[in-house]
Amino acid sequence: MQEQVQLALEHHQAGRLTEAEELYRRVLQGEPNNADALHFLGLIAHQRGDYRSAVELIEKAHRCARPHSVSLNNLGRAYLALDRFREAKKCFSKALALKPDFAEAHNNLGAALRGLGQLQEAERSYQRALALKPDYANTHYNLGNLFMELGKLADAEQSYHRALALQPDYAEAHFNLGIVLEGLKRKQEAEQMYRRALGDRPDYFEACHNLGNVLKDLGRLDEAEQCYRKALALRPDSAETQLNLGNVLSYLGRLEEAEQSYRRAATLRPDQAEIHFGLGNILSKLDRQDEARRCYESAIALRPDFAAARWASMVATIPAVYAAEGEAAACRAAFLRELDGLVAWCRSHSIDDPNALGQHPFHLAYQEENNREPLSRYGELRGALMQRWLDAQPPPRPQSVANDAVRLGIVSAHVHDHSVWNALSRGWLRHLDRARVDVRVFYVGLKEDAETRAAKSMVSHFEQGLRDLREWVDIIRAHQVDVLLYPEIGMDMVTVQLASLRLAPVQLASWGHPETTGLPTIDYFLSAQGLEPPDCESNYTERLVRLPNLGCSYQPNRVADVEPNLGGLGIPVDVPLLLCPGTPFKYAPQHDRVLTAIAKELEECQFIFFTHHVPSLSDKLRTRLSKAFERESLDFKRHVVFVPWQRPPEFYGLMKRADALLDTIGFSGFNTAMQAVECALPIVTKEGRFMRGRFASGILKRMGLSELVATSDEEYVGLAVKLARDGGYRAQLRARLEASRETLFDDAAPTKALEDFLVSVAPR
Repeated sequence: MQEQVQLALEHHQAGRLTEAEELYRRVLQGEPNNADALHFLGLIAHQRGDYRSAVELIEKAHRCARPHSVSLNNLGRAYLALDRFREAKKCFSKALALKPDFAEAHNNLGAALRGLGQLQEAERSYQRALALKPDYANTHYNLGNLFMELGKLADAEQSYHRALALQPDYAEAHFNLGIVLEGLKRKQEAEQMYRRALGDRPDYFEACHNLGNVLKDLGRLDEAEQCYRKALALRPDSAETQLNLGNVLSYLGRLEEAEQSYRRAATLRPDQAEIHFGLGNILSKLDRQDEARRCYESAIALRPDFAAARWASMVATIPAVYAAEGEAAACRAAFLRELDGLVAWCRSHSIDDPNALGQHPFHLAYQEENNREPLSRYGELRGALMQRWLDAQPPPRPQSVANDAVRLGIVSAHVHDHSVWNALSRGWLRHLDRARVDVRVFYVGLKEDAETRAAKSMVSHFEQGLRDLREWVDIIRAHQVDVLLYPEIGMDMVTVQLASLRLAPVQLASWGHPETTGLPTIDYFLSAQGLEPPDCESNYTERLVRLPNLGCSYQPNRVADVEPNLGGLGIPVDVPLLLCPGTPFKYAPQHDRVLTAIAKELEECQFIFFTHHVPSLSDKLRTRLSKAFERESLDFKRHVVFVPWQRPPEFYGLMKRADALLDTIGFSGFNTAMQAVECALPIVTKEGRFMRGRFASGILKRMGLSELVATSDEEYVGLAVKLARDGGYRAQLRARLEASRETLFDDAAPTKALEDFLVSVAPR
């Protein structure tokens, strides 16, 4: 029998497990209590992942013969694999009683002690194993795992490096070292470790998933998407990977694809509140607010303390595009009810995570109402919760101050070719006197282009990247700026979070989002003399600063236009062309009748709308307008066309070919009006009740063209009709636009006034 055991062992050591098993079983048929055959058969079961059978066979071997240190160690390993740590500890302790210098048993005892939560004892066992066998790569790896659990990341890093020096293709050590490096905020190095792990083991799902996470954090979203897709090819049932893929697709603006990823994740894990919350966020961006709120309700049902879902549900009461007239008032009332409920809920619940305070109620501004009171209540709640979090953070690490200039920090998510940059930030950076104002930019967005590179060259410090809130707070506080300026509070979550904190002695907002912030942390709102109505102070929670003229130093784009292919866009060439370039949420339902009245009066005309990058928003507007035209017995398809979003050369070409630009009523368009002026395209506008409804009227009045500023819907219709019919009048207006437009461009007065203001309020 012993000869057969020896032959089986040779097969076993050569990896021929099937042949070895057959011989071991043959031995047991003739000698059922052969301890060696039972022990080795147990090892084969362990190698195949059948740990229960391994325990049964090795325990039977011990009943048949006195156990020895090796068999006790192997039995302990089987118990370890079953997470039966107490039994494993007993086995390893007995093995060490028989053989105190058994390095592998010391290593395995450390693993059992770690499983029992006896971490200090586990560390001592690992150190004994290394004292006996310094080149034991697995023990260095295990010690690294222990240090990582203890939060001793620097020690963990050293242990993993030692393991890898001994075993360079140790995939698990590369992977865990990547986790440690992420914890140490060394994401680029973590990326390399995950790539090394995948080089060692191409099918390593966890490494592929984590690599996607790091690439997302580094802002390399296309690469992150590919990693998540590869990870899902390896493990299609990973709800977490589907969720993370959905997050990346959302960042990339591919909302319909993101929705599908979230729905797959929800199918896999219907009990995970975060997935329902994420799906709700996507549906909210798609302006399917009723569906979004149902998702938030599902998340809250699973996790009643889910503050982020409660916050998001409140904001989701306000849609981007209204389906019908009268809906806005109902949504406003719902928002106020939800806000009251959230305030009451927060009194009895602690919110420690600032990320629970989600998006700003951005679309409230598109109601032509005074929003000071609701936004003040919202801002007080947000500010108090955020300040509580900030008070718990360690103090900033100051930097040395190089000169006596006012240190101005600008926090923006749009330091690239964007309406906020073009209207406001670019002019500040070009015109501020650096001897008086030291400008530092904190760019919290991802997109980079020629404008971003230009901005870097114009400031003393430029910080950029995808960072979490704590990192941004540390960076900004370290600079010890005198004044912090937010051009567009409300347009993205990071700037709202930062603006809700007191990070500088003086904090300003401006009209990149032209609405009061309601935040108690914002001291002043930078507006313009030429844009504000009388008694405008009552519209703001901040102290109002009205800079001269249009309040900005606008630089013309000087775009070389391209002749439009009207036929290719479905636009007739022989009717008046009226451009409607506003985003869908700027078109309020009560003003639909203005368009139908123009169409009725002209009979032949074409309203040209532009499809939003979230097509569902344009679809919603198209459906509503179609109903409005149908009510007036007008052929919607004959009068209205939605064309794809155009690149600047093609858009400028359309403006030069069109007969008029119809400004949105209630929430005017600043950049589109300036672009129309560049193209000498006459504008029809109506002066609104609030600054946000007076951009085009302010521009036209600045040029002496007040006659194009209507005071009623009826007057707006009359102006549009006159421009469409009277070619001579259009030509006269084009000439006047060309003659007077230079007064709008590169106006240094607003920035000089801003400079003087900054010097006056800076605490130094």
